[in-house]
Amino acid sequence: MLFRLFIILLFVIFYSIYFGKLHFLKGKQIKAVHLGQGKLYSKEKIAQQFMSGIAFSLVLYQIYKLFFDYHVDNRFYTLGIVIIILGIVIFGLSVSEMKDSWRVGFEKSDRTTLITKGIYAYSRNPAYLGFFLFNCGYLFLIGDAMMVLLILVDTLSLHYLVLSEEKHLRKMFQKEYDTYYKKTRRYL
Repeated sequence: MLFRLFIILLFVIFYSIYFGKLHFLKGKQIKAVHLGQGKLYSKEKIAQQFMSGIAFSLVLYQIYKLFFDYHVDNRFYTLGIVIIILGIVIFGLSVSEMKDSWRVGFEKSDRTTLITKGIYAYSRNPAYLGFFLFNCGYLFLIGDAMMVLLILVDTLSLHYLVLSEEKHLRKMFQKEYDTYYKKTRRYL
């Protein structure tokens, strides 16, 4: 029972960081989530709407597994917990260091600052890396075929989003982004 509560606590911490940051930015009149909205090409818009649906499905499935169909694979418990905590730390650092420039997706008219310091000196996309690690940790704990499928599709969708964000950042920051792109890896 304590292990289950600990896993639920980690889940709450992760999503508190996410929704807390959204709330903080909303208080500053900044819209941080732009998935499938605004002036996007139809292919990008459809892909982002699909990604939103997959991400939401994954969260719902994790909640279902935690509260209604809880079975932990004890062989991988420690590994799963370590990966989840690593994902939370990386995600938390990335969201914190982005300050007011943090976005999920992009709006072509948005003007932000290119962040290249801190954790962004090692990864161009640490928030997405944190999401991936968080989900993989849960996979080690409560994984089944549906979880594998959702995480795989979510990861591919996030990668597509990263590629479209990179195009946007290259147009927006030009040489500054090209220099950053060349010296910093996409994920790790």
